[in-house]
Amino acid sequence: MKVLVTGGTGFLGSHTVRSLAEAGHDVRMLVRSPERVGAALDPLGVQVHDIVVGDVTDERVVQRAVNGCDAAVHTAGVFSFGAHLAQTMEQVNTSGTEIVLRKATAEGLAPIVHVSSVMALLGHTAEITDQSPVGQAVGPYSASKVEAERIARRYQQDGSPVVITNPGAVWGPNDPHMGESSQSAVMIAKGMMRAVPDGPIPLVDVRDVGEAHARIIGREAKSQRYPLVGENITVTRLIELAGQVTGRNLRATTIPHDVAIALGRAGDLLSRAIRRQVPLSAEPPAALKLARPMRADRAMQDLAMSFRSAEESVRDTFAWLLAEGAITPKQAGTLADSTAARPRRT
Repeated sequence: MKVLVTGGTGFLGSHTVRSLAEAGHDVRMLVRSPERVGAALDPLGVQVHDIVVGDVTDERVVQRAVNGCDAAVHTAGVFSFGAHLAQTMEQVNTSGTEIVLRKATAEGLAPIVHVSSVMALLGHTAEITDQSPVGQAVGPYSASKVEAERIARRYQQDGSPVVITNPGAVWGPNDPHMGESSQSAVMIAKGMMRAVPDGPIPLVDVRDVGEAHARIIGREAKSQRYPLVGENITVTRLIELAGQVTGRNLRATTIPHDVAIALGRAGDLLSRAIRRQVPLSAEPPAALKLARPMRADRAMQDLAMSFRSAEESVRDTFAWLLAEGAITPKQAGTLADSTAARPRRT
């Protein structure tokens, strides 16, 4: 099949492109910066030559991208807890989703995969499943994803073959832009997360998310929702796992969510004032306060998926960060002495 991938130079997008190519699909990429294609795909051993340059908020560009395609995976989006990017996230994550789904539906693409997030499903149920309602927004990023989720569900209700995936917290190697998950891993390695608000994290490996998207494209097109999670852990357990895979004593004490939210609001004010991201934001602790464990039963059943453990994802993330020079051999601990710790390409 000829499959359009939006945002293919991003973390989720690049791994989706790889999985689609390995499954034998012909991939077209819609990207804003063609010079980033090689940097994103070369480490994954993939080449794509069918490139449409432009933005998902440009209707003419999106029309050109969907022409001649059979299916689409819409991964393009801005993932940030930076309060100064609120307007950008609304434009790209929300308006971009509306445009891509509308154009893909009109051209008869099937399936059309919309990549949402666990952040679109916070707060209403004891567990997050494929039957969970749209969640509660707690900040600019989650607000944009909640609205995009509503848009995608509306297309489903109208009969469009839209499939929604809701990845949890995405970890793993080969993050082209060193995004916020990778930055969090670096902060853990540097011992900068000693006091944290605790709560459940549905952690999923980026390679498994890419594989799930490829398996969806290989199935009969029909509307469905797939929460994607490898293992539900907590923030403190994640930090302990980092210590376990590096052989270091990495632990954190917990602080109340409301204290972390108050500190984060101060950080958000500063972010808006200086138009840059700062380490503190109210959205992550507010999300943790509403977070619930996630179940991937539907994906495991329909897609015959199995997911990597949190330990494997964390180990491969830190091994990749070491190889990239983002953390030092001392911070990588025992990983620096183990050639077997290199991320496995599977």
